[in-house]
Amino acid sequence: MSHLTMLEAVTPITDIDGRVFSCRQAIDSGHGFSIYLGYPEDRSTGTPEAVLTRELADHLLAHGFSQKRSGLPLGSVRLLKFRKRLGIVDGRDPKERARRAALAKPVRIVDDIDGTRFKVRREQKTDLGVTILRGVEIGRPKTSPQVVLTPALAALIREWADFPMKLDAFLPFDTKILMNLRTRLGLSWHDDRAAWWAERFGDLLTLTPEDFSARHGHRPNVIDDERRAVLYVEKRLSQTPADRDFLDLMIDDWSGKRHDNGAAKGEALRERTGLSYTSARRYRRAYKVLKAAGRIGANGFPVTFPASRS
Repeated sequence: MSHLTMLEAVTPITDIDGRVFSCRQAIDSGHGFSIYLGYPEDRSTGTPEAVLTRELADHLLAHGFSQKRSGLPLGSVRLLKFRKRLGIVDGRDPKERARRAALAKPVRIVDDIDGTRFKVRREQKTDLGVTILRGVEIGRPKTSPQVVLTPALAALIREWADFPMKLDAFLPFDTKILMNLRTRLGLSWHDDRAAWWAERFGDLLTLTPEDFSARHGHRPNVIDDERRAVLYVEKRLSQTPADRDFLDLMIDDWSGKRHDNGAAKGEALRERTGLSYTSARRYRRAYKVLKAAGRIGANGFPVTFPASRS
């Protein structure tokens, strides 16, 4: 905070043009120098003037026409007067705006995968070789810049071969935006997740969690939980009529389980199967993995593989 200080005696202060002011007041600028208030030689009454000293002038020149960046305890009128004396151009001046517009880079226009046109406001490079563009849709200038789903970004999302949830760690936006982009591309987190585990199903059943982690990633506790869930579901589905309710739960339509009468459905799940909603979701994911791995047939039951003959 800046403080106004009364000087012990009248002090002569010279401005950048050599004019001498008689000063009795000084304001701490907050930047290592003082701003003096006083009267020129031809006046001794009225409102004291701020003196444009060399320190103050250097500070203003270093910060251009920005009042916020200058951070000085001076009003806008005084700042405007001093800046004009120093030849600092006001960025709001029409001629200055025109000059800056002429020097500015031309606006880049790009199309997203649906042919919608965007004015690019920001470009962000990634380590994956794709530049993320943020822009405003033409025709909707008051909207905030958004990630443009360019063909290059769409190809990256479609072709990402690693665990689907890991892609957002390499992109400069959060998981929610990535989920929305994937939805536009017709991709499903659940299906991709099941496919990832299904492709490694043999290793999931035979390798230790530590070995699986070293080969494919993921923490050992996550791998262990996944294997337990898969084996549990496979066991429950093989005991058909007693576990008919469990099978119905696995093949049921789960849309809206959390909404509308989700609480009632949760209680119904517990009464029918003895499972909480959280456990039912975990086993539903394991069911999808088994199905993607070909361990469950079209009828919803585990596929019985013929015994090998010796």
